[in-house]
Amino acid sequence: MGKTLKIAVAQPLCRPGDIAGNLKSMGRLVEQAARAEARLVLFAEAGVTGYRKDFAAVTIGDSTCVALQTMARDYGLVVAAGFMEQNGMFRHITHGAFFPDGSLVIQRKARPGPPEGDMEDWRPGPDERNGFEVDGVRCAISICADAGIPDLWNILARQGVQVHLIPTAGVGPRSWGFSEAALDDSQTLDAALKKMESMCFSRDAIRRCRRQRMAMVSCNQMADNGIDYFQPGHSMIVDSTGEVVGLIPGSCVFEHLREKMVCGDVHPQTPMIWNEKGM
Repeated sequence: MGKTLKIAVAQPLCRPGDIAGNLKSMGRLVEQAARAEARLVLFAEAGVTGYRKDFAAVTIGDSTCVALQTMARDYGLVVAAGFMEQNGMFRHITHGAFFPDGSLVIQRKARPGPPEGDMEDWRPGPDERNGFEVDGVRCAISICADAGIPDLWNILARQGVQVHLIPTAGVGPRSWGFSEAALDDSQTLDAALKKMESMCFSRDAIRRCRRQRMAMVSCNQMADNGIDYFQPGHSMIVDSTGEVVGLIPGSCVFEHLREKMVCGDVHPQTPMIWNEKGM
């Protein structure tokens, strides 16, 4: 099909609030992605800081941003990473695309999730997407709930976006998870399987990519603080053809949460407008 762009999705085991530890884990996965010749690696929403209102925040240009910029420079690829951002008196959920040449494109979340709804100092970003190019391929980021912006995919198609990056968090209570020992009980195993099946395949994403000739890359945060904070992970790379070219299945089993990275080749196409009556 001609030109391809190799993209990676990466899931470190996020330690909520441990920015230094999370950056170290991310660095290992960026190195793996670079060795696999990926040109961009996507991390989850707020994966640098963790996704809760009482966690430390990042200021654009601070040492955390410098560390992410250094990863991009040292390994020669775009690092798309998310964090809680402190911006003066206000906070944002922000994703930055850090380029090897030192440039940075940021996208602030426009629509609140549960943590942001409880934050008096949280402020939304714009609905408009800040598009950018990786090796001539047009990309844009929509953070979690922002994927629900009305007619978003058609808006992106009109802007020529060929790869839609969707970092998410999906945080919940630790009661969402299961231990390996508990799976010896058949009813518990059935419950775990039902939960895993619900998160491991997205018909809607495949249908959308195929219809609109636009690739989609999603990455959900994976975390467990051992007390009350749990995220099962799950990442997908869906080509503009509708083919799933990369998948990290989410897991609700505590012992199965570990650093993971997968790459896939996407084929940039001219995106198409879609409505219920057809193209």
